[in-house]
Amino acid sequence: MTVIDFLYVTAFVFLLMTAWNLICCFKKINKESNKFYINILATFFILLAICNGFFYIVSYGLIVYIPFTFKVFMPVSLLIPVLGYLFVDKILGNIDRWVKKDLLHLIPFVIVTLNYLPFYFMGFEEKRILIESVVNDLTGLITIDYKGFLKEETVFLMQIIISIFYMFLSWRSFLKNKKVFKLLRSKNEEIFKWVKTFIILKTVFYIMLPVSMFSSRFLIFENNSNIIALVIVHLFTISFVILSAYLLLNPKLFKVIRTHAVVVLKKLKISLSEISINIISKKIHLESDFTLKMLADSLEIDQTDITDAIVTSEHTNYKDFINSVRLNEMLINMNHPIYIDKTIYGIAQDFGFNSESTFHRVFKKNYKLTPKEYFSKPDNK
Repeated sequence: MTVIDFLYVTAFVFLLMTAWNLICCFKKINKESNKFYINILATFFILLAICNGFFYIVSYGLIVYIPFTFKVFMPVSLLIPVLGYLFVDKILGNIDRWVKKDLLHLIPFVIVTLNYLPFYFMGFEEKRILIESVVNDLTGLITIDYKGFLKEETVFLMQIIISIFYMFLSWRSFLKNKKVFKLLRSKNEEIFKWVKTFIILKTVFYIMLPVSMFSSRFLIFENNSNIIALVIVHLFTISFVILSAYLLLNPKLFKVIRTHAVVVLKKLKISLSEISINIISKKIHLESDFTLKMLADSLEIDQTDITDAIVTSEHTNYKDFINSVRLNEMLINMNHPIYIDKTIYGIAQDFGFNSESTFHRVFKKNYKLTPKEYFSKPDNK
């Protein structure tokens, strides 16, 4: 067994163990453990293990003993990137169920399954000849005619395009839900980090997969001098191992994922922009001791309506929000002649900052620079 074979088998085992832990290990801890997104993630790992492991059954000629399974998992492989995306979208979007539009993601699977129907119903002898030709020359995986309406090269190209497409959708969903997920992030920081790590690992894997296929001609090396192909295949296999082992080697994450609670966000009664406009128009931000209750009374709305708008934004709480409004208004108006003889902190006091340390902390948080560093730049003077 080569190093690549050993790593591949290890990854296969890790994937199945990870899926097993997701499905079974925490049922005693959480009776409501059959969460939709957890089942999606477990299925992702199972199918990834089977589909990638199945290639070794073909490459070592074992497929001749189970010919009825040949090409069965090719359509299934198109579901793997879909499941990876759905896990990200469901857990970040706080949706613990199927929705009708999810069925659209099955279209490529259905098309490729229909494409292989002539091969599935092919006579045993004809099928055996095709399988033996593939075993003798693995390039036949993409060059042999399987009697479908799609060329095999087209099917493999679909697999690559679909992987890239759903990789893009995963990142888009991550960025789209990032602000909304902040409501949960303070309580589930590790979930947020895990989802980001999962997308990164998935991205590396799906980038390396087609590169590995084409560079190594499906793991066949004409001679040992093909160093570039060898390195690429090793990198792909390592990415496969890391993807399979990450959760398994971080057991605390299993409990975090299983106990993650779906939160249904309220429909906002007032937007943050409306609150900001009212604060500025009424010059509320100029008062250093203006509390959340006073703001709610001034706007004639409930405190919870303001809080709901704040926690679904980039701001962590009311003080963070009101200080950002103060700072923004200060920078917009500080060139007014009335401030010409004042220090930076003197101007900050006029905009509601009653503590120099608070002003410096808020300024650095918003602009990643201290006030001195910021105003030392020519463009900001």
